[in-house]
Amino acid sequence: LLWVVVSVPVFTFGVSTTAMLITAEKSIRQSSGRIWATFWRYFFSEFRQATVLWLLAIIFLLALILNIFLVYNSNVSSVMKILLILVAVGFLCWIHMWFGYLSKFQDKTRTILHNTLIITLSNIYKCFLLCVLSAFAGLGSVVLFFSSLPFLLLLPGVYIILASSLLRWILKEYKPSIATEDV
Repeated sequence: LLWVVVSVPVFTFGVSTTAMLITAEKSIRQSSGRIWATFWRYFFSEFRQATVLWLLAIIFLLALILNIFLVYNSNVSSVMKILLILVAVGFLCWIHMWFGYLSKFQDKTRTILHNTLIITLSNIYKCFLLCVLSAFAGLGSVVLFFSSLPFLLLLPGVYIILASSLLRWILKEYKPSIATEDV
């Protein structure tokens, strides 16, 4: 619920997602139990960098949507259209890794972009699974909004637990002590 409320102003989506990933890790996996305090602590400490990454993601996503619109409304071959879709999916996987990486590591923004590109390309199937999970959460949100509003409030929590587990699985090879360390 906290993540949903804080994400309402669109520009805070990145930082609230990062704070929620850290909170899930600390509160659930490490049993700290301090959800409210942990969320706000990391919301403010990661605000600048996560917001920059999110605004960059919005710019890239708008450019990607424009390209898809232009390509699909022109006489371009089907092969080019399929390639554009593959690039779009790859890019969405890359964006997902930005905030998961930021929740586990402290780096400069340029380093985050570089490292997450390498991680995404070397773990494309796992990252694709993360994107599919996000798509199901988005679709589930729409369905639950119209059918069962109380369950809609549970969906972000379930999503973040699953997404956190996937991110842990992807990132553990880059930081083997991630399973036991206080990140």
